[in-house]
Amino acid sequence: MRDEKLIVEYSLEAYRRFYKDAYPEGIRILLIEMKDDPHPIPAGTKGTVDSVDDAPTIHCRFDNGRYLGVIPGVDVFRKITEDI
Repeated sequence: MRDEKLIVEYSLEAYRRFYKDAYPEGIRILLIEMKDDPHPIPAGTKGTVDSVDDAPTIHCRFDNGRYLGVIPGVDVFRKITEDI
């Protein structure tokens, strides 16, 4: 007998939906590390989410004036909460 509660939906569409729901326009993020960019955004830079595409790349306007996408699973970042 299987416990249906333990089944996790994993598909490309679920992956996209997760990031679009978790990072809506206007939410703030903190960049911890950008790994595969020849001109990375410096660690510790904060930014505001502009959009999430179907890749899903999270496109942000960073406080240092740059506009660049962060890639889940490649770049390291997190949401900024009001406590920070």
